[in-house]
Amino acid sequence: MKKNLLFLYLLLFSTASLFAQPKLDATVSYELNNDTGNYRLKIVINQDISFQFTENYTSSVFVMIIKDLYTDTPDGGTSGGENTLNYVSTNATNATGTSNGLGTYKATYGPFSFPEDEQIGFGMSGSFNTNDFIRIKAGTIIQDPGNFNTVPTINPGPYTVVIANQNFDGIAATAVTESVLNIEEQKIANDVSFYPNPVNDYLSLNSKSAIQKVELFGLTGAKLDVKISDLSKIDVSNLQSGIYLLKAETEKGTTIKKILVN
Repeated sequence: MKKNLLFLYLLLFSTASLFAQPKLDATVSYELNNDTGNYRLKIVINQDISFQFTENYTSSVFVMIIKDLYTDTPDGGTSGGENTLNYVSTNATNATGTSNGLGTYKATYGPFSFPEDEQIGFGMSGSFNTNDFIRIKAGTIIQDPGNFNTVPTINPGPYTVVIANQNFDGIAATAVTESVLNIEEQKIANDVSFYPNPVNDYLSLNSKSAIQKVELFGLTGAKLDVKISDLSKIDVSNLQSGIYLLKAETEKGTTIKKILVN
């Protein structure tokens, strides 16, 4: 029986799904705040990381959770930060924004965020829709002022990351590989059509020009092994319910389509 893809996202921190998710490449340290005499957290994101939303999201902020940053619960800490991290989105409003908070709250938020985790808040305007992508750019954020009396023990990266939903009781967006975004951002040809979509068993393709190659990808960027007949019919009956990316190459260009399997 097919399982719902959202259920798999909510099981993100099981052993199997952890390995399927790209991780945050970040360098974490503490520095002395000469103004207060205490220590403050410094996170350097070394490489852009991208997320895809699995639900509609309307709020003034969203929060990226860094899992298991600390070996145990930190002693002290405060929210605060600088507007030094930026993100861009590929949704219809082309929203952009900056970080507005970095804090160790020493509290459990929902079923997946714990005192050993860290949170970075981002301001936003407008809204994100299901399947929208955002890319958080490489950069540095420092707590301000920070009030750690001692330096906590930090686990080495890379780190598992998610974006919490608005109620902080689930996941609104999961990390995806850049290969998924590269596929999404290619020029879409207009001479290929797909039906039905959503699909249960077989997806049919029509094209005004000869189809040269057909591939199906999961949201992690992995190419899927599916039966394709005559480059015009794809058997998706064995796939789990969820969203997939179908790539069809013709002599006139490349077509990318989001496919929903029921």
